Amino acid sequence: MNKYNLTQRQYYNIVIHGDINYINKCGYCDCDNPTEFKTLLIGYRRGCCPEHGNLAGWQDEERRAHQAEVGKHSMEIINDNLWNSPEYEEFRNEHSERMSKMMKENNYNPEFSKKAICSGNRSYAINNYGETSIIYIWSRDSHCKIGICESIDNIYQKINSYCPDYLVAFEGKTIDTAQMEYDIKMNNTALWGNEFFDVNKFDEFERLMSQSFKEVYRTEE
Repeated sequence: MNKYNLTQRQYYNIVIHGDINYINKCGYCDCDNPTEFKTLLIGYRRGCCPEHGNLAGWQDEERRAHQAEVGKHSMEIINDNLWNSPEYEEFRNEHSERMSKMMKENNYNPEFSKKAICSGNRSYAINNYGETSIIYIWSRDSHCKIGICESIDNIYQKINSYCPDYLVAFEGKTIDTAQMEYDIKMNNTALWGNEFFDVNKFDEFERLMSQSFKEVYRTEE
């Protein structure tokens, strides 16, 4: 990189995206904000902010393991200032091809991305919410959405912009609410993203929640 006067970001852009001026966009739902470049091992942040980053799955253990595998050999060489040494030219070329292949395979694999996002949601809730939390489902027109939050008060901050027609919320241990949200999202096909489902799934999801948790809110009909 130093030999060609490239920054880590420029090098990463060339190897992974084939464009030195590439700008990464937020990976959460329809957010189109640019994201920050971190390092060669991490690449770009998934989200434009901490909340979107967590929802987009950067806390996923499989993704962290993948990143470690990509860079475990190269970092030793970089730290020893030997990266540009002629004797490592073959390694540099092989590493660049390998990193490009691995990153593309995982970043553009829908199932990998889905699992990463859902695992990120679960990890964030377990690590940041209290002992109990709220799992909820709301509907509007032809779709419904599930989610979890720290308390009833937090629900309105999350859903106001969507203007839902109907909302049901349940309270339970965070480790259980987070796991149920993960299971529902992983085992059902979303209309878009990983949270919006056909409204016909509403009754099924509500029934699952009611069997395990205490109902704490329901929109008056």
